[in-house]
Amino acid sequence: MKPRGRSVLALAAVLYLLATVVWLGIERRSPRQFLAPGSALNEGERGASLARAYLRARRRSLPGRPGSGLLTRPVVAAELPADAVVFRLEPVGVPWQPRRAAAPAAKGKSKKGKKGKKSTDGGTDGGTDEDTDEKKPRLDRFVPLLTAEEEEWVRGGGRLVLGIAGGYGPVWTEKEPSLARLDKAYPLWPGVEALRPPVRRSLRGPALGRAQAVVLAGENPVVARLILGAGEVVLLACPEVLENGRLAVADHLALLEALAGPRRPVLFDEATHGLASSTGLLALLVRWGLGPALLLAGLAALAGVFRQGVRVGPAERDDPDIRSEAVDLVDSLGELYDRALSRGQAIRLYWEGFVHAVGVDSGLSGPAAVARARELAAGFAPPAAGEDLSREGFERALATLNVANRAARKSARKLSRRRDQDGQHDAA
Repeated sequence: MKPRGRSVLALAAVLYLLATVVWLGIERRSPRQFLAPGSALNEGERGASLARAYLRARRRSLPGRPGSGLLTRPVVAAELPADAVVFRLEPVGVPWQPRRAAAPAAKGKSKKGKKGKKSTDGGTDGGTDEDTDEKKPRLDRFVPLLTAEEEEWVRGGGRLVLGIAGGYGPVWTEKEPSLARLDKAYPLWPGVEALRPPVRRSLRGPALGRAQAVVLAGENPVVARLILGAGEVVLLACPEVLENGRLAVADHLALLEALAGPRRPVLFDEATHGLASSTGLLALLVRWGLGPALLLAGLAALAGVFRQGVRVGPAERDDPDIRSEAVDLVDSLGELYDRALSRGQAIRLYWEGFVHAVGVDSGLSGPAAVARARELAAGFAPPAAGEDLSREGFERALATLNVANRAARKSARKLSRRRDQDGQHDAA
């Protein structure tokens, strides 16, 4: 293979390798339509697609403000902006207990006032059917509210908005009477005064011991804020106020703007709704510290391809193919005649062609041309019609006609020169 061909193949291999790594590193999963309540991809009444679209449109009209996006991976402090806001509305799973969070609620009714029986997820159904909403299984109350990564991110300045309608570890909700009045108990978020959730719930659990109650239903908190370091966790017992069907009611839109903040990046956590993406190959290689090694390998491959393209020493001799195409034509005609004709027929055709050539060169025709041909061929007589020849006889006849043909050509050249000389004498 020539050096140029090897260089092209090497370059193609390097480009293919790089394209493969980039392709594997890019997530190509298209988000499907999730119907989970609180999902930013759900366009129904229980979804949060309007909240996300409103924040994107609002911030697009104000230069310098970051937009909103989707969070499809567990919270990692090093990967999220320190001042980001994460909305986790009605999660169907929690980072530290994914299977228990997704367990289906037990069917059946319990008697009013009777203590709940132990649920399948290891927690307890703490109360009556009137105390819990939608009979969601209560999780273990003694687990932490946040994972270590989530707590590190929140303490660094992040804000986590956790809207729950059932149980979430050390926090759960209980129904309040429909006539319970919602009052704002803490001077926070100006412009947010009236909330009208479709279901009145209040927050319960040991995680509320250090939280500030912002909105109360009687004496029980409906909206609470837990301050951790430079960040905070906002607990909502009424996540429906941020969903599509209730966003335009009362001061729900003002609450969304207050929680999102004026200049904070906003993310809607969809990992808890099933839209989870794994880390790509390229990101893993970079995280493992192999990014410089990959770059160096790519540069070395390109340098090798370039080096092969530069000639070292004299150029290799590339002899052109000077063989005439007539050789191939003669070979192919010979194969054709050998298959289509017998030896005797081939010699007769050769003899007829020889007689015709002698007549053209000498100006003779008919018996005179035949006599002249036999004279040049030393009295050769062609085989009779239908007569075949052996291989030895064919070779002898062929050799005789070849010698006669050369003699006829030589005689024709002499005759041509004599005619030219006679023409010159006549002209003189």
